[in-house]
Amino acid sequence: MEGLRNLFSHYFYLILFLFYGLGVALSFALPVHPGLEFYFFLLCWVVFLLLLLLAFLLLKRKSHLLVFVVYLLLSLVGFGSSYFRRSLSLSDPLDLLEGKQVKVSGIVSSFPRYSTSGLSFLLKVRKAQSENLILEHPKSVGTIYVFVREGQELPISYHFEVEISGTLTGLTGAVNRGDFSMKEYLRPLEINYELFVPSKWQVISSKPYDNLASIFYKLKLYLIKRAYEAFQAPYNQLFLGLTIGDSAVYFPTELKEIFRKAGLTHLLVVSGSQVSLFFLIVGLLLLRFESPFSYTGKAVRVLKYPLIFLLILGYSVLTGFEPSIQRAFIVSSLVLLAHFFFYEVDALHVIGQAGLIILISRPAEILSVSFQLTFAATVGLILGIRAMIPLISYLSSWLKAFLVLLAATFGAQIMVFPLILYYFGQITPYGLISNLVAIPVSFFAMLMAVSFYIFGSIPLLGDLIRITTHLILSFLYWWAKTFASLPGSSLSYVPISGVACAISCLLLFLAIIELGLNQKRIRFVIGAFLILLSTFVLYLPLKAFQDNLPQILVYYLRSGNASLYIDAHRNGIIFVNFPSSPNSQEVLIERLSSLLSRSGVKALRSMIILSDSIPDRSIIGKLSFKPELLVSSVDKTVFPLSRKYKVALDTLPTFYFNVEGKLVLYQLDLNKGVEVYLSVLKDANESLNVLLPPIPSRDSSASETKRILIIPGSFAKKKASQFKRFVVQNKFNVVISQGRSDISNLVYGNGSGLKVYSQLKKSEIDIKPDGSVSSFRTNLGK
Repeated sequence: MEGLRNLFSHYFYLILFLFYGLGVALSFALPVHPGLEFYFFLLCWVVFLLLLLLAFLLLKRKSHLLVFVVYLLLSLVGFGSSYFRRSLSLSDPLDLLEGKQVKVSGIVSSFPRYSTSGLSFLLKVRKAQSENLILEHPKSVGTIYVFVREGQELPISYHFEVEISGTLTGLTGAVNRGDFSMKEYLRPLEINYELFVPSKWQVISSKPYDNLASIFYKLKLYLIKRAYEAFQAPYNQLFLGLTIGDSAVYFPTELKEIFRKAGLTHLLVVSGSQVSLFFLIVGLLLLRFESPFSYTGKAVRVLKYPLIFLLILGYSVLTGFEPSIQRAFIVSSLVLLAHFFFYEVDALHVIGQAGLIILISRPAEILSVSFQLTFAATVGLILGIRAMIPLISYLSSWLKAFLVLLAATFGAQIMVFPLILYYFGQITPYGLISNLVAIPVSFFAMLMAVSFYIFGSIPLLGDLIRITTHLILSFLYWWAKTFASLPGSSLSYVPISGVACAISCLLLFLAIIELGLNQKRIRFVIGAFLILLSTFVLYLPLKAFQDNLPQILVYYLRSGNASLYIDAHRNGIIFVNFPSSPNSQEVLIERLSSLLSRSGVKALRSMIILSDSIPDRSIIGKLSFKPELLVSSVDKTVFPLSRKYKVALDTLPTFYFNVEGKLVLYQLDLNKGVEVYLSVLKDANESLNVLLPPIPSRDSSASETKRILIIPGSFAKKKASQFKRFVVQNKFNVVISQGRSDISNLVYGNGSGLKVYSQLKKSEIDIKPDGSVSSFRTNLGK
């Protein structure tokens, strides 16, 4: 293919980066076995020789063969170096303190992140001690993740020296399917432990480690203060997101959901675009003062390179130095260096060089979601522009600019599409359209933000800049809100495997290479075929998921509990037991939104509230899936939340009352002969004395009915004798205990073949249409 030949011939560093990254990724995919490294390397070289033989047979031109050998060797070097580094880092000194109460001191190595429940940051530990053990080193004994509950107002920033106490624990993976995994999130940083600090009062001391830390902290506080004085929420939060990113403030869930559904989440986090714009502005300003005819102009010509470098370095550090910032910073530095030596630079060359620099210095970065997204989007953006330019050379400037923006946006979004499906399980169908306007407007907003901080204190001019900036921010918020409110603005997708994601990304990469680098007309045919093939690869998990879709998911939540029923059309009914505290309700909704996004449900038909506490509609409105119908089990009321919704009896489960007239059970029929009963009971004063319809006799033509009971474990323990009698009388086959209460001893031996599943160890429990039950973390069945 012409595009591939051009890529191999002209974009050396990009291909080196891709091959090196492939080798590094493979090294992390294989398990590390101490002492067996030699055999792994031997296997690698055998594979290398086999591929070399295959290349010799397939590639006729010696130049192509030589290029292939260079790329293949580099991938093996990447594999070997990163694998060897992994084998050296198997032992961690902090292993000795796992699970203990410790007091640690060290240097904050990241900008803090804010959430509704607290503050988090990375800490390079210099000293850690428990009751009978002290670990200390002047440089570091390791880096840990620290979370401080309710510590949002603490004076902690990058490069601060802190002393803090808490519980040191190993990182855990996802508790439920689709849940956030701290272990995978911190894996690229090679961090194995987290310190949980239950109270902000356990932060013993915090102070700047050096003058640079003090300067950055005061500058950050100044920027935040100016933004909050000039603008009201949510415009001040959007303003800070555009300028210094999400390390400055915590964005409310509602604001994040609006921009996510509109496909504009990148506006709330600092990215390479801010660094690039800052680089461009500073460069243009210094260019105005550069002149070979004056001493000042000559000095500017000499000093502009270190000055620009220091300014973009300071801005990069101020914004958290995320992978997207690292990429933009390295690219800017390479452009400066090339300009200094009068070299012309190619964007794809520079991107490849930046990727190599990052992976060589820190191989585990290949596992970072941000790293993968930023490089995929950048390559797609560049190739998208190159595919469009030959077709629009004869058009007017304005139309040409619009089509270039369309091609750049399309190229970036098509390259990150499989990654977004894999990591987030979400589709934003209007993202391409919304970005066409939002991207240029956001650049103008960032330019006005710089003007605001420089000239905002000048009378009249400062007011004019502030009013203009506010109008731009208002438009961006309205634009995002408009697209977020459109039907189908947020579609969930089924979980896909890493293999399917990798194959789809490769096919899209080949497609966009053909479109961007091939000069022949057949490129459109090849590109369209590869895109269709990539779509088919992504469709296969959807088909497999639908064929094996669990019909009920019993979620584990820190407060309250929830179960999701999914019908054959992937519409859902959610049963939720809310806590009484509004703050806890918001946390539960935020947690539930994350779980629902990976459940495979297309729409939420009903939300049935099992608790006495009914959240405010504003809290329910923060759920990622808006329920069409709200049902209260306590006062037996129904609230339609959608104007077009019509109550249909077949959308609601069957319900049962006890002898006191209290609603106690909901019945869901999964399949012929599979009945699931969800208990509403939670108070020890309530009664479970209800008799269900008899099960059909065995001699009938139909198979024996299977009955499954889902009940809060705390209620079952309080009403043990009544609960056991109820299970036996109604011939349940499976009992699922919600919450952290173990009830297996209550029903063991009371029924033939009775199985008990518990969420004792934070497990999610799934029920298939045939009545089979599986637990993600533990199975206490007897």
